[in-house]
Amino acid sequence: MEKGRIVAIVGAIVGIVFVLLSLAIPEFLSWYRWEIEGSGYGYSESWGFYLTAFGTISEDLPPGYYIDVETAILVMIGGIMVLAGAGLCIVSAAIEMKPLAIVGGILMIVGPLMLIFDLVGEVSEFAEAMNDLADMGDSNVFFGSYSYTPYYYPGITIDNGWGLWVGFFIPFAAGVIGIIGGASM
Repeated sequence: MEKGRIVAIVGAIVGIVFVLLSLAIPEFLSWYRWEIEGSGYGYSESWGFYLTAFGTISEDLPPGYYIDVETAILVMIGGIMVLAGAGLCIVSAAIEMKPLAIVGGILMIVGPLMLIFDLVGEVSEFAEAMNDLADMGDSNVFFGSYSYTPYYYPGITIDNGWGLWVGFFIPFAAGVIGIIGGASM
């Protein structure tokens, strides 16, 4: 096998493995992460909401928090695009078709951009909620934090932290590796 084919396959494997691992260890490999911690009166509890390539994994959200993520279809499409791009890179390496590997690499890059499109365009209810939270915290929807004390629990502090997470950036690297492999076939 020539080097370009091997590189394209490596990019595909990275894309597939990390998209699937985001389901197994979402705390570290999710595309987007929102963590909430409540503390006060010697008590502390934390909750996590992790948006993976194929939907969400959340610990039980605290009282008063509800997000319908079924409308986050763009993120699901993004995960499918990463897997389809990885598949194209593997097929292109098998049949030595340079343009197919380049298209596969581009698909792997475009996949996570669907989350950006969702967040910026507020397409889903999840994106609307995260934009509202970012507005309260005077920060942006991509990375931020916000703390407050609810009026109904004056001794409690609620800390929110959110942002793009590790798993969001890995498909970009996989896509670039796939493109490099395709270009050097």
